[in-house]
Amino acid sequence: MPQYFRAVAIDYDGTLTDGPEPRRDVLEALWEFRGTGRRAVLVTGRIMAELRQEFPEVDRAAWFTLEEARAMLNPAQLPLLDELTRKLASSGRP
Repeated sequence: MPQYFRAVAIDYDGTLTDGPEPRRDVLEALWEFRGTGRRAVLVTGRIMAELRQEFPEVDRAAWFTLEEARAMLNPAQLPLLDELTRKLASSGRP
């Protein structure tokens, strides 16, 4: 993958994996990619708590932290992220 790519968005079900979790070689390729300083963004409609039950390494494989997400946003988008974070916290979801 050319070095000018700084991030890649990867769908989970049917792309990153065909089962409950990615194969070991897929994870190793992902970790190698991340080791170059680039980011991988997980794209999924799954609830993270449920995904973590099936794929405990999801946090190691993933992706970026909330703090990193804030750093990538344009300042005008921060109020939206704050509101989404507040709503997620009040919903009881991780």
